[in-house]
Amino acid sequence: MIIEDEVIIARYYMETPKSLEKITRNAASEQSTGLGTRSGFETGGLIETYGAKVVSVDSTEIGDLNKGIVEIAYPIKNFGPVIPMLLTTVAGNLFERAEIKNVKLLDLDIPPAYLSEFKGPKFGASGTRKILGVVDRPLLGCVIKPCVGLEPETFAQAAYEASVGGVDFIKDDELISNPAYSPIEVRTSATMEALDRAEEETGEKTLYAVNVTDEVANIMGNAESAISNGATCLMINVIVTGFSALRMLAEDQSIKVPIHCHRDMFAAFARSPAHGISSQVVSKLARLCGADH
Repeated sequence: MIIEDEVIIARYYMETPKSLEKITRNAASEQSTGLGTRSGFETGGLIETYGAKVVSVDSTEIGDLNKGIVEIAYPIKNFGPVIPMLLTTVAGNLFERAEIKNVKLLDLDIPPAYLSEFKGPKFGASGTRKILGVVDRPLLGCVIKPCVGLEPETFAQAAYEASVGGVDFIKDDELISNPAYSPIEVRTSATMEALDRAEEETGEKTLYAVNVTDEVANIMGNAESAISNGATCLMINVIVTGFSALRMLAEDQSIKVPIHCHRDMFAAFARSPAHGISSQVVSKLARLCGADH
């Protein structure tokens, strides 16, 4: 019996030369209580309480492969409101199984009770628009180029010109964070002074998202440095730093600016239509962990 409020249902696309229904049952077992072959400790009661259950299998035989969409329900009690353990459950050893030619995690159906365990974004799209005072048109954003190598003063001048030109949102490139030639505190201070000057001329605000990506132990320090020097937005490369790093940043009460997430390295597991993890899953998890955009 599946109680919807107590499970997260993962939807996958799978390809296998074997029975898709059998492969799905084995996957549900391996990603919860066992490996398909029961041990003496894997009791019926344990399986009923903690075992993942197959919800549906929609299989079509095409050539030598069985392809289709399958759904597996995973008990929330197995991982709790912990994104690393959720991902380990729904996207762990499943991807290593030799009998599965391809598998793509397409979506997660998450019940309201689980959603309530997360604080989510502080601003979102509507809050960002409110900061900018723009409600009736698309927001225009840009990235300062070249990606790396600009001294803070030159970077700030480029930001000024973009702002005067009508840009609402400026972000660091994902390739620059806190290099010796452009430390966060110096680059942020220079850029915000330039954007204040642009606002005086145009009467319009421009957000600047400072990239605070770093080793996890340094992220909060980078954020504090950026904000103390006037940053109006923060940016983090969420795939390489991890969802928990984003959550740590977003749930800190001292962070009172929007957080912009960059997707670099995402295509390594999202580009194939048949294998990997979909953008929808990544976007949902980032939202849970506090990404504003």
